[in-house]
Amino acid sequence: MQWAKCFTFQDFNARISSTQCIELINIVIHKYVISHLSLIGFFNRIQAMLASELQRAEYRDYLEIYLTILDH
Repeated sequence: MQWAKCFTFQDFNARISSTQCIELINIVIHKYVISHLSLIGFFNRIQAMLASELQRAEYRDYLEIYLTILDH
C-alpha cells in the first residue's frame, strides 16, 4: 500500500527495506481487517488488535519477573 510509506520512514527497521516494512504492515492489517468494514469497524478491529498485543506484552513481562524471582 502506497499510503503506508509515509508512516514508516522514521521507525527503526533493522535494515529491512521500506518495501519489506510495508509488506509486513500489510500482513498485520489484513489479519485483523475485513474489507467490508466501515471506518468505525476498522478502528474497532485495530484497537482490539493493539489491546491484545499489549496484553501479551504485559503477560510476557509478568512471566519474566516471576521467573526471575523464582531463580533467586
